[in-house]
Amino acid sequence: MAETAEDLRSAAEARLRAEHLTSLGRFSAALDEAHKAEEVDPSGATDLTFARTYYAMHRFAEALDSGRRALAKMDPDDSRAAHELVGFVLLVQGQHGAALRELEIARALGHDGNAALAVAYGYAVAGDTHRARQLLASVEERRAPDDHASYRAAAVHLALGEKDRALELLQRAVAEKDRAVDQLRVDPALDALHTDPRFQELVLRAGSPVD
Repeated sequence: MAETAEDLRSAAEARLRAEHLTSLGRFSAALDEAHKAEEVDPSGATDLTFARTYYAMHRFAEALDSGRRALAKMDPDDSRAAHELVGFVLLVQGQHGAALRELEIARALGHDGNAALAVAYGYAVAGDTHRARQLLASVEERRAPDDHASYRAAAVHLALGEKDRALELLQRAVAEKDRAVDQLRVDPALDALHTDPRFQELVLRAGSPVD
C-alpha cells in the first residue's frame, strides 16, 4: 500500500520526535517514535533515525545495521549523513580503513568544513595525527564567519588528546547556537569528557543535563 502525503508527514514528525528524544537520552521513547515512523514509512530516512538512536545508546552493531539499510534505500546524492554515521560506528568498532572510506564519501557529498572535519576525526581516532591536523588547519584557514564547525572540531581535538581545546571549542559551539550542540549529552565522540565538571556545566548551560 502506497504511503499517502499524510502518512509521510506523520512519519517525518515521528522521526523528528525520535531525534529530539535521543538528544535528551530518552532512548526507549525515541525508539517508540522511530517504530511509529517505520510503520508508515520504512524508508532510508527512518532507518537513519534508528541508526542515530542506536549509536547514541552505544548499541553499535544495531547502529551499523540500520545505517547500512539506510544507505541501501537512499538516493546516493542524499546519503551524506548516513555515510558519516556508518563511518563513525566503524571507527568505534576499530574498522578504521572502512570508516575512512565512508567518511571520504560523505566529504565528497558535503563540500564543507564539517564534512572535512568528520574525516579529520576519523584520522585522529585511527592514530594518523599528522593528517588529522592537516585537515584541521585547512578547515580553519577557509572557515567562513557563519560556518558552525566548532562542535565537530572539538571532537577532533578530543580524539587527539587535547581536552582543554575541545572544551573551548564546545563553549564556542554553544555560543554560536550550533544545532549539533543538541547532541552534547549523548554523542559517543565526547564520552571522554563526561566526568569533567567543566563539561557537565557546559551541558547544563546548553539545556540538557548529563548523568
